[in-house]
Amino acid sequence: MSIPSAVVIVNKSRAQWRALVTTVPFQIEDFDKILQISDDVKSMLKSNPNVFLEKEAPYCYLSKIEKTYAELTLGCNLRYASKDKLFSTQQDILLQAARIIKQHGGTLANPWSQ
Repeated sequence: MSIPSAVVIVNKSRAQWRALVTTVPFQIEDFDKILQISDDVKSMLKSNPNVFLEKEAPYCYLSKIEKTYAELTLGCNLRYASKDKLFSTQQDILLQAARIIKQHGGTLANPWSQ
């Protein structure tokens, strides 16, 4: 049996990072605050010691605008760790993003209640 040359084998035990991409829905009265919110979220991600910065820069941008809510997409690479540590880091990042939205006068939204 031969292995085709196009097959890519990934050894996850040697990975240095894991990708995190998520969205945060929010309601906000003043859309002028979106740029500051996304900049603050990017700064928060860059300063998190569990974010792996060597691969690519963390990002946060307005990705959706609906009738009753908008959505930020944020992403970064997390340093490889146990599942518990990865989930804990993801939870911390989401809570900090929610705090940043709240500090700027935004409110988290329920996208299913349009």
